[in-house]
Amino acid sequence: LSAQRLLTQRSAQYFTQVGLKVDMKNSQVEITVMLSQASSNLRNLIEGNKIRGIPAPPSQSVVDKLLDVTATWKTFESELEAAIHLESVSTIILNRVELLAKNILKALQEAEHLAMPMLLNSDVPAAAVEVGVEQALAVSEMAQSALHIIYDMDVAANWERLNASRATIEATRWQLLQGVPATETSLGIQKVTDVCIVQQVKVAMDLYSQAEQAALKVAHGDRMEVDTMIRMSHLAVGALENIIPSLTMGNGTCGNSTLAAEEWQQLHLEVAHQVAHLAALGAEVATEFLLFKHGSSPNSERLDALVLELESSLRRIMFGSFDPPVAAPPTQSKFDHILQKIDPTFQQLIQAVAGDLDETVLRHGQDLTRHAESLQEQYFTRALAADPVWPGHRVHLASGLEAQAYQVFQAVVLFSYDLVTSETALQEVIDRFQVALHQLRDGGDDFAAIMMPERQDLMNQWGTVQNAWDQVLAYQSSGFQVSDLRKIEITVNNLVLEIQNLLPLLSVEDVKFPDSFPWSAVIYSIIGFVICSCCCFIICVPWCLRQSKRRDAAKTVERSERAAVADSV
Repeated sequence: LSAQRLLTQRSAQYFTQVGLKVDMKNSQVEITVMLSQASSNLRNLIEGNKIRGIPAPPSQSVVDKLLDVTATWKTFESELEAAIHLESVSTIILNRVELLAKNILKALQEAEHLAMPMLLNSDVPAAAVEVGVEQALAVSEMAQSALHIIYDMDVAANWERLNASRATIEATRWQLLQGVPATETSLGIQKVTDVCIVQQVKVAMDLYSQAEQAALKVAHGDRMEVDTMIRMSHLAVGALENIIPSLTMGNGTCGNSTLAAEEWQQLHLEVAHQVAHLAALGAEVATEFLLFKHGSSPNSERLDALVLELESSLRRIMFGSFDPPVAAPPTQSKFDHILQKIDPTFQQLIQAVAGDLDETVLRHGQDLTRHAESLQEQYFTRALAADPVWPGHRVHLASGLEAQAYQVFQAVVLFSYDLVTSETALQEVIDRFQVALHQLRDGGDDFAAIMMPERQDLMNQWGTVQNAWDQVLAYQSSGFQVSDLRKIEITVNNLVLEIQNLLPLLSVEDVKFPDSFPWSAVIYSIIGFVICSCCCFIICVPWCLRQSKRRDAAKTVERSERAAVADSV
Protein backbone atom coordinates (compact mmCIF):
# COMPACT_ATOMS: atom_id res chain seq x y z
CA LEU A 1 0.00 0.00 0.00
CA SER A 2 2.83 2.37 0.84
CA ALA A 3 4.54 1.64 -2.48
CA GLN A 4 1.26 2.26 -4.32
CA ARG A 5 0.86 5.66 -2.68
CA LEU A 6 4.39 6.66 -3.64
CA LEU A 7 3.98 5.48 -7.23
CA THR A 8 0.74 7.44 -7.54
CA GLN A 9 2.16 10.69 -6.16
CA ARG A 10 5.38 10.48 -8.15
CA SER A 11 3.43 9.78 -11.35
CA ALA A 12 1.34 12.88 -10.65
CA GLN A 13 4.49 14.96 -10.08
CA TYR A 14 6.08 13.74 -13.31
CA PHE A 15 2.85 14.50 -15.19
CA THR A 16 2.90 18.06 -13.80
CA GLN A 17 6.44 18.37 -15.17
CA VAL A 18 5.24 17.14 -18.58
CA GLY A 19 2.30 19.51 -18.58
CA LEU A 20 4.52 22.47 -17.70
CA LYS A 21 7.22 21.30 -20.16
CA VAL A 22 9.87 20.79 -17.50
CA ASP A 23 12.29 17.86 -18.01
CA MET A 24 9.72 16.40 -20.43
CA LYS A 25 11.54 13.42 -21.97
CA ASN A 26 12.73 11.97 -18.68
CA SER A 27 9.30 12.57 -17.11
CA GLN A 28 7.53 10.74 -19.95
CA VAL A 29 9.78 7.72 -19.52
CA GLU A 30 9.32 7.71 -15.74
CA ILE A 31 5.53 7.88 -16.06
CA THR A 32 5.47 4.90 -18.41
CA VAL A 33 7.60 2.81 -16.06
CA MET A 34 5.69 3.83 -12.93
CA LEU A 35 2.26 3.16 -14.45
CA SER A 36 3.35 -0.38 -15.26
CA GLN A 37 4.75 -0.92 -11.75
CA ALA A 38 1.70 0.58 -10.06
CA SER A 39 -0.81 -1.46 -12.08
CA SER A 40 1.03 -4.69 -11.26
CA ASN A 41 1.37 -3.71 -7.59
CA LEU A 42 -2.35 -2.86 -7.30
CA ARG A 43 -3.29 -6.24 -8.76
CA ASN A 44 -1.02 -7.97 -6.21
CA LEU A 45 -2.63 -6.01 -3.37
CA ILE A 46 -6.07 -7.28 -4.33
CA GLU A 47 -5.15 -10.87 -5.17
CA GLY A 48 -2.05 -11.37 -3.03
CA ASN A 49 1.31 -12.63 -4.26
CA LYS A 50 3.10 -15.37 -2.31
CA ILE A 51 6.27 -15.07 -4.38
CA ARG A 52 6.67 -11.40 -3.44
CA GLY A 53 5.41 -11.94 0.10
CA ILE A 54 2.26 -9.86 -0.34
CA PRO A 55 -0.68 -11.35 1.62
CA ALA A 56 -4.28 -11.19 0.51
CA PRO A 57 -6.40 -8.38 2.02
CA PRO A 58 -7.23 -9.12 5.68
CA SER A 59 -10.91 -8.18 5.42
CA GLN A 60 -13.70 -7.57 2.94
CA SER A 61 -13.71 -3.86 3.78
CA VAL A 62 -10.09 -3.61 2.63
CA VAL A 63 -10.97 -5.48 -0.59
CA ASP A 64 -13.87 -3.13 -1.27
CA LYS A 65 -11.65 -0.10 -0.72
CA LEU A 66 -8.98 -1.47 -3.06
CA LEU A 67 -11.61 -2.12 -5.73
CA ASP A 68 -12.64 1.52 -5.46
CA VAL A 69 -8.99 2.47 -5.87
CA THR A 70 -8.75 0.26 -8.96
CA ALA A 71 -11.68 1.99 -10.64
CA THR A 72 -10.20 5.43 -10.04
CA TRP A 73 -6.74 4.20 -10.99
CA LYS A 74 -7.89 3.06 -14.43
CA THR A 75 -9.22 6.54 -15.16
CA PHE A 76 -6.00 8.09 -13.83
CA GLU A 77 -3.88 5.74 -15.95
CA SER A 78 -5.91 6.45 -19.09
CA GLU A 79 -5.57 10.20 -18.63
CA LEU A 80 -1.80 9.97 -18.27
CA GLU A 81 -1.31 7.62 -21.21
CA ALA A 82 -3.43 9.83 -23.47
CA ALA A 83 -1.81 13.12 -22.48
CA ILE A 84 1.91 12.50 -21.90
CA HIS A 85 2.77 12.70 -25.59
CA LEU A 86 0.58 15.69 -26.45
CA GLU A 87 2.37 18.82 -27.61
CA SER A 88 0.40 20.86 -25.08
CA VAL A 89 -1.44 19.73 -21.94
CA SER A 90 -4.32 21.97 -20.91
CA THR A 91 -4.81 23.26 -17.41
CA ILE A 92 -8.08 21.35 -17.25
CA ILE A 93 -6.30 18.03 -17.82
CA LEU A 94 -3.61 18.94 -15.25
CA ASN A 95 -6.24 19.74 -12.64
CA ARG A 96 -8.22 16.57 -13.42
CA VAL A 97 -5.12 14.36 -13.09
CA GLU A 98 -4.18 16.04 -9.84
CA LEU A 99 -7.69 15.50 -8.45
CA LEU A 100 -7.66 11.83 -9.46
CA ALA A 101 -4.30 11.37 -7.77
CA LYS A 102 -5.59 12.92 -4.55
CA ASN A 103 -8.63 10.63 -4.57
CA ILE A 104 -6.42 7.58 -5.07
CA LEU A 105 -4.06 8.63 -2.29
CA LYS A 106 -6.95 9.24 0.08
CA ALA A 107 -8.52 5.85 -0.66
CA LEU A 108 -5.19 4.05 -0.25
CA GLN A 109 -4.65 5.75 3.11
CA GLU A 110 -8.12 4.64 4.22
CA ALA A 111 -7.27 1.09 3.16
CA GLU A 112 -4.10 1.27 5.26
CA HIS A 113 -6.07 2.37 8.31
CA LEU A 114 -8.54 -0.49 7.80
CA ALA A 115 -5.65 -2.97 7.68
CA MET A 116 -3.77 -1.45 10.61
CA PRO A 117 -5.52 -3.36 13.47
CA MET A 118 -4.07 -6.65 12.24
CA LEU A 119 -0.59 -5.24 12.91
CA LEU A 120 -1.17 -4.18 16.54
CA ASN A 121 0.46 -7.36 17.86
CA SER A 122 2.86 -7.76 14.97
CA ASP A 123 6.60 -7.16 14.87
CA VAL A 124 6.27 -5.22 11.63
CA PRO A 125 7.19 -1.54 12.27
CA ALA A 126 4.14 -0.34 10.35
CA ALA A 127 4.00 3.07 12.02
CA ALA A 128 7.66 3.79 11.23
CA VAL A 129 7.13 2.73 7.61
CA GLU A 130 4.06 4.97 7.47
CA VAL A 131 6.12 7.95 8.65
CA GLY A 132 8.80 7.24 6.04
CA VAL A 133 6.18 7.11 3.30
CA GLU A 134 4.55 10.34 4.51
CA GLN A 135 7.90 12.09 4.32
CA ALA A 136 8.57 10.88 0.77
CA LEU A 137 5.08 11.95 -0.29
CA ALA A 138 5.57 15.36 1.31
CA VAL A 139 8.82 15.99 -0.60
CA SER A 140 7.17 15.14 -3.91
CA GLU A 141 4.11 17.28 -3.11
CA MET A 142 6.36 20.20 -2.10
CA ALA A 143 8.12 20.21 -5.48
CA GLN A 144 4.82 19.83 -7.34
CA SER A 145 3.28 22.76 -5.46
CA ALA A 146 6.31 24.96 -6.18
CA LEU A 147 5.91 24.26 -9.91
CA HIS A 148 2.24 25.22 -9.77
CA ILE A 149 3.11 28.46 -7.98
CA ILE A 150 5.76 29.63 -10.42
CA TYR A 151 3.36 28.95 -13.32
CA ASP A 152 0.57 30.94 -11.59
CA MET A 153 -1.70 27.97 -10.99
CA ASP A 154 -3.92 28.44 -7.90
CA VAL A 155 -1.06 30.22 -6.12
CA ALA A 156 -2.63 30.68 -2.67
CA ALA A 157 -3.76 27.07 -2.35
CA ASN A 158 -0.42 25.73 -3.54
CA TRP A 159 1.47 27.90 -1.07
CA GLU A 160 -0.62 26.26 1.65
CA ARG A 161 0.20 22.81 0.29
CA LEU A 162 3.91 23.64 0.03
CA ASN A 163 4.11 24.84 3.62
CA ALA A 164 1.98 21.92 4.82
CA SER A 165 4.42 19.50 3.17
CA ARG A 166 7.36 21.18 4.89
CA ALA A 167 5.52 21.07 8.23
CA THR A 168 4.81 17.34 7.77
CA ILE A 169 8.49 16.54 7.32
CA GLU A 170 9.55 18.71 10.25
CA ALA A 171 6.94 17.14 12.53
CA THR A 172 7.72 13.54 11.61
CA ARG A 173 11.52 13.52 11.24
CA TRP A 174 12.11 13.26 14.99
CA GLN A 175 9.27 10.73 15.40
CA LEU A 176 11.08 8.42 13.00
CA LEU A 177 14.40 8.70 14.86
CA GLN A 178 13.40 9.17 18.50
CA GLY A 179 10.29 7.00 18.49
CA VAL A 180 6.69 7.45 19.61
CA PRO A 181 5.01 5.47 22.40
CA ALA A 182 2.14 3.19 21.41
CA THR A 183 -1.42 3.79 22.59
CA GLU A 184 -4.50 1.58 22.74
CA THR A 185 -5.57 2.71 19.29
CA SER A 186 -2.28 3.47 17.53
CA LEU A 187 1.01 1.74 16.88
CA GLY A 188 4.19 3.03 18.41
CA ILE A 189 7.53 3.69 16.77
CA GLN A 190 10.67 2.22 18.26
CA LYS A 191 13.64 4.50 18.82
CA VAL A 192 16.31 3.95 16.17
CA THR A 193 19.32 2.15 17.62
CA ASP A 194 21.13 1.25 14.40
CA VAL A 195 23.70 3.82 13.28
CA CYS A 196 23.31 2.85 9.63
CA ILE A 197 19.64 3.87 9.67
CA VAL A 198 20.68 7.15 11.29
CA GLN A 199 23.18 7.73 8.48
CA GLN A 200 20.56 6.90 5.84
CA VAL A 201 18.10 9.36 7.38
CA LYS A 202 20.84 12.01 7.54
CA VAL A 203 21.53 11.60 3.81
CA ALA A 204 17.82 11.80 2.99
CA MET A 205 17.27 14.87 5.18
CA ASP A 206 20.27 16.66 3.65
CA LEU A 207 18.84 16.03 0.18
CA TYR A 208 15.43 17.23 1.35
CA SER A 209 16.94 20.41 2.83
CA GLN A 210 18.55 21.21 -0.52
CA ALA A 211 15.26 20.47 -2.32
CA GLU A 212 13.41 22.68 0.17
CA GLN A 213 15.78 25.61 -0.39
CA ALA A 214 15.37 25.29 -4.15
CA ALA A 215 11.57 24.90 -3.89
CA LEU A 216 11.24 28.11 -1.88
CA LYS A 217 13.33 29.97 -4.45
CA VAL A 218 11.19 28.56 -7.26
CA ALA A 219 7.98 29.50 -5.45
CA HIS A 220 9.32 33.04 -5.11
CA GLY A 221 9.88 33.24 -8.87
CA ASP A 222 13.43 31.99 -9.48
CA ARG A 223 13.12 29.84 -12.60
CA MET A 224 16.85 29.12 -12.58
CA GLU A 225 16.29 26.83 -9.57
CA VAL A 226 13.62 24.64 -11.19
CA ASP A 227 16.06 22.01 -12.47
CA THR A 228 17.85 21.90 -9.10
CA MET A 229 14.56 21.51 -7.24
CA ILE A 230 13.39 18.66 -9.48
CA ARG A 231 16.71 16.83 -9.27
CA MET A 232 17.06 17.19 -5.51
CA SER A 233 13.43 16.31 -4.79
CA HIS A 234 13.65 13.06 -6.76
CA LEU A 235 16.94 12.20 -5.04
CA ALA A 236 15.37 12.90 -1.64
CA VAL A 237 12.31 10.77 -2.40
CA GLY A 238 14.57 7.93 -3.55
CA ALA A 239 16.68 8.19 -0.39
CA LEU A 240 13.55 8.13 1.79
CA GLU A 241 12.26 5.09 -0.11
CA ASN A 242 15.56 3.31 0.59
CA ILE A 243 15.05 3.81 4.33
CA ILE A 244 11.77 1.85 4.37
CA PRO A 245 13.37 -1.63 3.91
CA SER A 246 15.91 -0.75 6.62
CA LEU A 247 13.10 0.19 9.01
CA THR A 248 11.33 -3.07 8.22
CA MET A 249 14.45 -5.17 8.91
CA GLY A 250 15.61 -3.08 11.86
CA ASN A 251 19.05 -2.37 10.41
CA GLY A 252 20.38 -0.34 7.54
CA THR A 253 23.28 -0.44 5.14
CA CYS A 254 26.22 1.74 6.07
CA GLY A 255 28.61 3.20 3.57
CA ASN A 256 32.35 2.66 3.78
CA SER A 257 33.31 3.47 7.36
CA THR A 258 36.96 4.03 6.45
CA LEU A 259 37.43 7.77 6.25
CA ALA A 260 40.44 9.61 4.87
CA ALA A 261 42.56 11.68 7.22
CA GLU A 262 41.10 14.97 6.00
CA GLU A 263 37.55 13.62 6.39
CA TRP A 264 38.27 12.53 9.96
CA GLN A 265 39.73 15.94 10.75
CA GLN A 266 36.68 17.69 9.31
CA LEU A 267 34.38 15.30 11.16
CA HIS A 268 36.23 15.98 14.38
CA LEU A 269 35.99 19.74 13.91
CA GLU A 270 32.26 19.57 13.12
CA VAL A 271 31.38 17.29 15.99
CA ALA A 272 34.00 18.67 18.40
CA HIS A 273 32.34 22.07 18.32
CA GLN A 274 28.92 20.55 19.01
CA VAL A 275 30.17 18.14 21.68
CA ALA A 276 32.18 20.90 23.37
CA HIS A 277 29.07 23.07 23.28
CA LEU A 278 27.02 20.21 24.76
CA ALA A 279 29.58 19.75 27.54
CA ALA A 280 29.50 23.48 28.26
CA LEU A 281 25.69 23.52 28.24
CA GLY A 282 25.67 20.83 30.93
CA ALA A 283 27.50 23.23 33.25
CA GLU A 284 25.59 26.28 32.01
CA VAL A 285 22.13 24.76 32.59
CA ALA A 286 23.06 23.73 36.13
CA THR A 287 24.46 27.20 36.85
CA GLU A 288 21.40 28.98 35.46
CA PHE A 289 19.24 26.75 37.66
CA LEU A 290 21.17 28.05 40.70
CA LEU A 291 20.81 31.67 39.56
CA PHE A 292 17.05 31.26 39.05
CA LYS A 293 16.47 29.40 42.28
CA HIS A 294 18.45 31.87 44.41
CA GLY A 295 16.86 34.97 42.92
CA SER A 296 19.53 36.30 40.57
CA SER A 297 17.32 35.54 37.56
CA PRO A 298 13.84 37.14 37.47
CA ASN A 299 12.16 34.25 35.64
CA SER A 300 12.85 30.88 34.04
CA GLU A 301 12.99 32.12 30.43
CA ARG A 302 16.78 31.94 30.27
CA LEU A 303 16.78 28.46 31.86
CA ASP A 304 14.06 27.21 29.49
CA ALA A 305 15.97 28.55 26.48
CA LEU A 306 19.15 26.77 27.61
CA VAL A 307 17.28 23.49 28.02
CA LEU A 308 15.91 23.78 24.47
CA GLU A 309 19.38 24.61 23.19
CA LEU A 310 20.76 21.60 25.03
CA GLU A 311 18.14 19.35 23.44
CA SER A 312 18.90 20.71 19.96
CA SER A 313 22.64 20.24 20.49
CA LEU A 314 22.11 16.64 21.56
CA ARG A 315 19.96 15.95 18.50
CA ARG A 316 22.64 17.32 16.20
CA ILE A 317 25.28 15.09 17.78
CA MET A 318 23.01 12.04 17.79
CA PHE A 319 21.51 12.33 14.31
CA GLY A 320 23.58 14.89 12.42
CA SER A 321 22.46 18.21 11.01
CA PHE A 322 22.32 20.01 7.66
CA ASP A 323 22.58 23.51 9.13
CA PRO A 324 24.85 23.83 10.99
CA PRO A 325 26.69 21.04 9.14
CA VAL A 326 27.24 18.14 11.55
CA ALA A 327 27.83 14.57 10.41
CA ALA A 328 25.89 11.63 11.79
CA PRO A 329 27.84 9.30 14.10
CA PRO A 330 30.31 7.38 11.91
CA THR A 331 30.37 4.15 13.97
CA GLN A 332 27.99 2.10 16.06
CA SER A 333 30.21 2.43 19.14
CA LYS A 334 29.97 6.22 19.12
CA PHE A 335 26.21 6.09 18.58
CA ASP A 336 25.92 3.59 21.45
CA HIS A 337 27.87 5.98 23.71
CA ILE A 338 25.33 8.69 22.93
CA LEU A 339 22.36 6.37 23.45
CA GLN A 340 23.62 4.71 26.62
CA LYS A 341 25.50 7.55 28.33
CA ILE A 342 24.69 11.02 27.08
CA ASP A 343 20.97 10.74 26.30
CA PRO A 344 19.95 9.11 29.63
CA THR A 345 21.99 11.68 31.56
CA PHE A 346 20.31 14.46 29.59
CA GLN A 347 16.89 13.08 30.54
CA GLN A 348 17.93 12.92 34.20
CA LEU A 349 19.17 16.52 34.08
CA ILE A 350 15.87 17.72 32.59
CA GLN A 351 13.92 15.94 35.33
CA ALA A 352 16.22 17.39 38.00
CA VAL A 353 15.79 20.94 36.65
CA ALA A 354 12.04 20.51 37.08
CA GLY A 355 12.70 19.72 40.76
CA ASP A 356 14.21 21.72 43.59
CA LEU A 357 17.49 20.03 44.58
CA ASP A 358 20.73 21.88 43.84
CA GLU A 359 22.92 18.83 44.40
CA THR A 360 20.96 16.66 41.96
CA VAL A 361 21.08 19.24 39.18
CA LEU A 362 24.80 19.83 39.70
CA ARG A 363 25.57 16.12 39.71
CA HIS A 364 23.69 15.39 36.49
CA GLY A 365 25.16 18.48 34.84
CA GLN A 366 28.67 17.30 35.71
CA ASP A 367 27.86 13.78 34.47
CA LEU A 368 26.61 15.15 31.16
CA THR A 369 29.79 17.21 30.74
CA ARG A 370 31.96 14.19 31.55
CA HIS A 371 30.16 11.89 29.06
CA ALA A 372 30.32 14.55 26.34
CA GLU A 373 34.05 15.04 26.89
CA SER A 374 34.53 11.27 26.66
CA LEU A 375 32.82 11.25 23.25
CA GLN A 376 34.98 14.16 22.14
CA GLU A 377 38.06 12.17 23.16
CA GLN A 378 36.93 9.28 20.93
CA TYR A 379 36.62 11.52 17.88
CA PHE A 380 39.94 13.18 18.65
CA THR A 381 41.82 9.88 19.03
CA ARG A 382 40.54 8.55 15.70
CA ALA A 383 41.26 11.80 13.84
CA LEU A 384 44.80 11.99 15.21
CA ALA A 385 45.47 8.35 14.33
CA ALA A 386 44.51 9.11 10.73
CA ASP A 387 46.98 12.00 10.52
CA PRO A 388 49.54 12.33 13.34
CA VAL A 389 50.85 15.61 11.86
CA TRP A 390 47.49 17.33 12.31
CA PRO A 391 47.64 19.74 15.31
CA GLY A 392 44.77 17.94 16.97
CA HIS A 393 46.23 18.02 20.49
CA ARG A 394 45.93 21.77 20.78
CA VAL A 395 42.49 21.73 19.07
CA HIS A 396 41.33 19.17 21.60
CA LEU A 397 42.72 21.20 24.50
CA ALA A 398 41.07 24.40 23.28
CA SER A 399 37.74 22.62 22.70
CA GLY A 400 37.62 21.78 26.38
CA LEU A 401 38.13 25.40 27.42
CA GLU A 402 34.50 26.26 26.63
CA ALA A 403 33.21 23.84 29.26
CA GLN A 404 35.96 24.87 31.67
CA ALA A 405 34.94 28.53 31.34
CA TYR A 406 31.38 27.71 32.42
CA GLN A 407 32.73 25.49 35.19
CA VAL A 408 34.66 28.52 36.46
CA PHE A 409 31.45 30.55 36.45
CA GLN A 410 29.62 27.73 38.21
CA ALA A 411 32.31 27.65 40.91
CA VAL A 412 31.99 31.44 41.26
CA VAL A 413 28.21 31.16 41.70
CA LEU A 414 28.55 28.42 44.31
CA PHE A 415 31.12 30.50 46.18
CA SER A 416 29.04 33.68 45.99
CA TYR A 417 25.96 31.94 47.41
CA ASP A 418 28.09 30.30 50.15
CA LEU A 419 27.11 26.88 48.82
CA VAL A 420 30.84 26.18 48.65
CA THR A 421 32.82 28.15 51.21
CA SER A 422 36.31 26.94 50.32
CA GLU A 423 38.33 29.48 48.36
CA THR A 424 40.78 26.68 47.58
CA ALA A 425 38.17 24.79 45.53
CA LEU A 426 37.37 27.94 43.56
CA GLN A 427 41.04 28.70 42.96
CA GLU A 428 41.67 25.15 41.70
CA VAL A 429 39.05 25.61 38.98
CA ILE A 430 40.51 28.99 38.03
CA ASP A 431 44.07 27.62 37.97
CA ARG A 432 43.05 24.69 35.76
CA PHE A 433 41.68 27.07 33.15
CA GLN A 434 44.71 29.36 33.47
CA VAL A 435 47.17 26.48 32.96
CA ALA A 436 45.33 25.19 29.89
CA LEU A 437 45.17 28.66 28.36
CA HIS A 438 48.89 29.29 28.83
CA GLN A 439 49.69 25.84 27.51
CA LEU A 440 48.04 26.79 24.21
CA ARG A 441 50.55 29.62 23.87
CA ASP A 442 53.66 28.01 25.35
CA GLY A 443 53.13 24.45 24.11
CA GLY A 444 52.92 21.18 26.01
CA ASP A 445 54.03 17.57 25.86
CA ASP A 446 52.21 16.91 22.58
CA PHE A 447 52.48 20.19 20.72
CA ALA A 448 54.86 23.11 20.35
CA ALA A 449 54.45 26.75 21.32
CA ILE A 450 52.82 29.16 18.91
CA MET A 451 55.21 29.53 15.99
CA MET A 452 56.33 33.10 15.47
CA PRO A 453 56.33 35.08 13.26
CA GLU A 454 54.49 32.57 11.06
CA ARG A 455 51.38 32.38 13.30
CA GLN A 456 50.92 35.99 14.28
CA ASP A 457 47.17 35.51 13.58
CA LEU A 458 47.05 32.76 16.18
CA MET A 459 49.02 34.78 18.71
CA ASN A 460 46.71 37.78 18.22
CA GLN A 461 43.57 35.71 18.84
CA TRP A 462 45.17 34.03 21.84
CA GLY A 463 45.84 37.50 23.22
CA THR A 464 42.17 38.38 22.73
CA VAL A 465 41.19 35.27 24.70
CA GLN A 466 43.65 36.23 27.43
CA ASN A 467 42.17 39.73 27.63
CA ALA A 468 38.67 38.27 27.96
CA TRP A 469 39.93 35.97 30.72
CA ASP A 470 41.54 38.91 32.52
CA GLN A 471 38.15 40.64 32.54
CA VAL A 472 36.68 37.64 34.34
CA LEU A 473 39.49 37.63 36.89
CA ALA A 474 39.01 41.35 37.52
CA TYR A 475 35.96 40.49 39.64
CA GLN A 476 38.05 38.26 41.91
CA SER A 477 39.56 41.25 43.70
CA SER A 478 36.11 42.20 45.01
CA GLY A 479 35.40 38.64 46.14
CA PHE A 480 32.93 37.68 43.39
CA GLN A 481 29.93 39.47 44.87
CA VAL A 482 26.38 38.22 44.24
CA SER A 483 25.50 41.62 42.76
CA ASP A 484 28.16 41.10 40.08
CA LEU A 485 27.07 37.63 38.95
CA ARG A 486 25.19 38.79 35.85
CA LYS A 487 28.12 40.97 34.79
CA ILE A 488 30.48 38.05 35.32
CA GLU A 489 28.20 35.84 33.22
CA ILE A 490 28.40 38.36 30.36
CA THR A 491 32.21 38.38 30.50
CA VAL A 492 32.28 34.56 30.58
CA ASN A 493 30.02 34.43 27.50
CA ASN A 494 32.39 36.82 25.74
CA LEU A 495 35.33 34.62 26.77
CA VAL A 496 33.62 31.55 25.28
CA LEU A 497 32.94 33.44 22.04
CA GLU A 498 36.63 34.29 21.68
CA ILE A 499 37.59 30.67 22.41
CA GLN A 500 35.28 29.56 19.58
CA ASN A 501 37.00 32.06 17.27
CA LEU A 502 40.35 30.57 18.28
CA LEU A 503 39.47 26.98 17.31
CA PRO A 504 39.59 27.33 13.49
CA LEU A 505 43.02 28.97 13.72
CA LEU A 506 44.36 26.19 15.93
CA SER A 507 43.26 23.53 13.44
CA VAL A 508 45.46 25.02 10.71
CA GLU A 509 48.80 23.24 10.52
CA ASP A 510 51.82 25.46 11.23
CA VAL A 511 54.11 25.98 8.24
CA LYS A 512 57.50 27.55 8.83
CA PHE A 513 58.48 30.30 6.46
CA PRO A 514 61.07 28.98 3.92
CA ASP A 515 64.65 30.14 4.41
CA SER A 516 65.21 33.09 2.06
CA PHE A 517 68.42 34.23 0.34
CA PRO A 518 70.53 36.22 2.89
CA TRP A 519 70.18 39.52 1.09
CA SER A 520 70.68 41.50 4.28
CA ALA A 521 74.02 39.83 4.98
CA VAL A 522 75.15 40.42 1.41
CA ILE A 523 74.09 44.07 1.56
CA TYR A 524 75.82 44.65 4.88
CA SER A 525 78.95 42.92 3.58
CA ILE A 526 79.02 45.14 0.51
CA ILE A 527 78.52 48.24 2.63
CA GLY A 528 81.31 47.12 4.94
CA PHE A 529 83.58 46.44 1.99
CA VAL A 530 82.87 49.88 0.52
CA ILE A 531 83.53 51.58 3.87
CA CYS A 532 86.77 49.65 4.35
CA SER A 533 87.83 50.49 0.81
CA CYS A 534 87.10 54.17 1.38
CA CYS A 535 89.05 54.14 4.62
CA CYS A 536 91.98 52.45 2.93
CA PHE A 537 91.81 54.92 0.08
CA ILE A 538 91.73 57.86 2.46
CA ILE A 539 94.76 56.53 4.36
CA CYS A 540 96.74 55.19 1.44
CA VAL A 541 96.43 58.12 -0.97
CA PRO A 542 98.22 60.72 1.29
CA TRP A 543 100.89 58.19 2.16
CA CYS A 544 101.43 57.38 -1.47
CA LEU A 545 101.64 61.12 -2.26
CA ARG A 546 104.21 61.68 0.48
CA GLN A 547 106.23 58.74 -0.73
CA SER A 548 106.08 60.05 -4.26
CA LYS A 549 107.30 63.49 -3.15
CA ARG A 550 110.17 61.92 -1.23
CA ARG A 551 111.23 59.93 -4.25
CA ASP A 552 110.99 63.02 -6.43
CA ALA A 553 113.09 65.03 -3.89
CA ALA A 554 115.69 62.25 -3.74
CA LYS A 555 115.90 62.14 -7.50
CA THR A 556 116.30 65.93 -7.61
CA VAL A 557 119.17 65.80 -5.07
CA GLU A 558 120.79 62.98 -7.00
CA ARG A 559 120.58 64.90 -10.27
CA SER A 560 122.04 67.99 -8.54
CA GLU A 561 124.94 65.99 -7.19
CA ARG A 562 125.61 64.46 -10.60
CA ALA A 563 125.51 67.90 -12.16
CA ALA A 564 127.99 69.22 -9.57
CA VAL A 565 130.36 66.33 -10.22
CA ALA A 566 130.11 66.94 -13.94
CA ASP A 567 130.91 70.62 -13.50
CA SER A 568 133.94 69.85 -11.36
CA VAL A 569 135.24 67.49 -13.95
